[in-house]
Amino acid sequence: VRVIHVPVNIEEIKIRSQEKAHNYENNDNLPCIGTISRLLAAKGINYLIRAFSDLIKRIDARLIIVGDGDERANLEKMVRDLKIEDRVSFLGFLENPYNYLREMDVFVLSSLYEGFPNVVIESMVCNVPVVATRSVGGLEELIDNGVNGLLVPPKDIKSLADSIYSLLRDKELKDRFIKEAYKRIDQFDSLKITREYEVLMRSL
Repeated sequence: VRVIHVPVNIEEIKIRSQEKAHNYENNDNLPCIGTISRLLAAKGINYLIRAFSDLIKRIDARLIIVGDGDERANLEKMVRDLKIEDRVSFLGFLENPYNYLREMDVFVLSSLYEGFPNVVIESMVCNVPVVATRSVGGLEELIDNGVNGLLVPPKDIKSLADSIYSLLRDKELKDRFIKEAYKRIDQFDSLKITREYEVLMRSL
């Protein structure tokens, strides 16, 4: 069996991340936590919202949620019930999410299970440190816990909040994760993956 990863166009992500983010303004310059996801139950966004609600008892911050889906109305109601709507922005589906990703201080993947989440690689390209759940799938091929990101158990609200807090409070840790993560992304570049397909096809 030969495993060839899904390709990521690193140069395109870098270019598109420099475009202006039009419908989000962080005028008070608060730390920004964010996620990019379909809003489905399996993505665990409800756990992220609850973790964020706990987090802002310790540090003032904002949460931006990029994406749409069947759970959006329920998630918006949860935000209202928790009385944190002044700190949470639902941006919906965006053709170019990378300029919003660039605005994040921490990217969070809160899925209950996953395949191979390209958005984690995209976060690494945009120099955004990642906190993610140990969801079933290829995530641990991307993140070496404590080296280039942080992994927490799915549904663990306290661990999720604590991990985000540690990255917001520890600039040295955040910078180290960014540096180590950037070393990992070349193996997923579309040019390298294309060559892997060439080698495979020739071998057949």
